[in-house]
Amino acid sequence: MREGWWYFANRVVGDGTETLIAADLPLSNPSITTTLSGTDEVTFDLTPEIMRLKAPDGRPVLRPRATSVYAVLDGVIRGGGIVRSVSADGHTARVVCAGYVSVLDNLPWTSAASKKFYNADPADVIRLIWSFTQSHPHGDLGVAVSAEVKTPVRVGTRVAEVKNAQGEVTTQAVDEPLLLANYATPNLADVFEEMLDVGSIDYRERHVLTGDTVSHELVLGYPRLGRRRTDIQFQVGANVTDIPVVLFDDDDFATEVLVLCAGEGEKMVRAHAYVQDHAPMVRKVATIQQKGIGRAATAQAAAAKYARAMRPDTGDVDSLRVRPHPLAPVGSWENGDEVWLSGDSLWAGQLGQWVRVLETTYNPEEGPGATLKVTRADRT
Repeated sequence: MREGWWYFANRVVGDGTETLIAADLPLSNPSITTTLSGTDEVTFDLTPEIMRLKAPDGRPVLRPRATSVYAVLDGVIRGGGIVRSVSADGHTARVVCAGYVSVLDNLPWTSAASKKFYNADPADVIRLIWSFTQSHPHGDLGVAVSAEVKTPVRVGTRVAEVKNAQGEVTTQAVDEPLLLANYATPNLADVFEEMLDVGSIDYRERHVLTGDTVSHELVLGYPRLGRRRTDIQFQVGANVTDIPVVLFDDDDFATEVLVLCAGEGEKMVRAHAYVQDHAPMVRKVATIQQKGIGRAATAQAAAAKYARAMRPDTGDVDSLRVRPHPLAPVGSWENGDEVWLSGDSLWAGQLGQWVRVLETTYNPEEGPGATLKVTRADRT
């Protein structure tokens, strides 16, 4: 197995396959960021000589929307994406590659046949979006979407009108489908994000290198991805190199949560929840719009989730710098995992809390560690 960092480029044209065009890309100043339920990014610099290199197909190696670049550490792909932009400044060109989910950005529903969803699982809607996207010429990226993930959440509402014996309407008819149509859906990325939000679904991209072949998976998780890790830990002064800043921000806290969902006026689905386990304080209500939720039980579950995330009296740590250490070898966690954080924070005294990893960034030329975005595990 090849050790250390290395980078390679494939030609990708949307036919479900990739072809190796640069086995060892000589780049500089790389930055690799993977994000839980967000778009991954790989950026780096190239010289004019490298930019002028031709691939076996006679075209430039680095072509926007036609080249994928992968960053590999000790044989494991730590990040990858499709070239989205190349900007030259003097003798250096900065290349930005975005994760595969970025292909949904500004991608409309182009089928002449509309699709209406009633009582549908958001996870099924996500799978249909990806199936539709990859069914088009030059749209197949070879991305497999988790097939087994299901949620109890439902989107799209249809209720028949009900009358009593006197002919009076006791229940108004409701016909509010989730609609995908060429006249109503200009951006599938918006629908994708809405289904993630409404369904409380996490995702992350996974790229696996087997020989010269890269396979891709959009890994879904309900109600969350990741697991509580008892085999690794973050400890200030051991593998956490910088003293974490503990944040107390009024914008992040509330004492109550009001979630406004589908419908209008008195018929609007809504839910209210109190934030539990906090010291007495002046009342503050967080109002959250969730128009994709059409069921009272789902709305109440959403309110409870937001209430957990808005507990006062609990300072949050949002960033850690982690170096290689037996406590947690670099790359031993995945975004979404919960890891025990301990040590002295100075500002809030001794830390002892589970944090959830939301984002991992590697800057190989700055050292062998990683910078993490985290949050208290009980907030997510």
